[in-house]
Amino acid sequence: MKMLKSPKVRFSSIFVVLLRHIVILGCSLLTISLDIAYSSAYIRDRHKPIKVGKVAFSIISIQKGKPTKLASYVKTDSAMMVCSVSKGRVVVSVEKNDFGIGEGGMWRVRAGETCLVRNDGDEEATIHVTDCA
Repeated sequence: MKMLKSPKVRFSSIFVVLLRHIVILGCSLLTISLDIAYSSAYIRDRHKPIKVGKVAFSIISIQKGKPTKLASYVKTDSAMMVCSVSKGRVVVSVEKNDFGIGEGGMWRVRAGETCLVRNDGDEEATIHVTDCA
């Protein structure tokens, strides 16, 4: 069986064309390949969650004295939000259950439940919200 070899000129031409496309589309290709990690500043400044499949993740700053209502971005009957405090201390109200929780603590909010988060501390509090289907 005789092996056919491609001429080097053809290979290098294809490579140059491909390289041009990579350079032209560089920003898009770079974005696609790096969508596996996000900085906290990027997530917080978006003002909407990062969606990965059926999961949405957001970082919410809770200002002192201003209650924040958490809204689910996943609209299914089985949706659930898992929330955790990454900075500070907050008072949480899920339906008729009120509790205080600090850094590292977490709670869940089922589909259809109302959740209000209030910062009673002296400094800004930050929570992480993972919204799952």
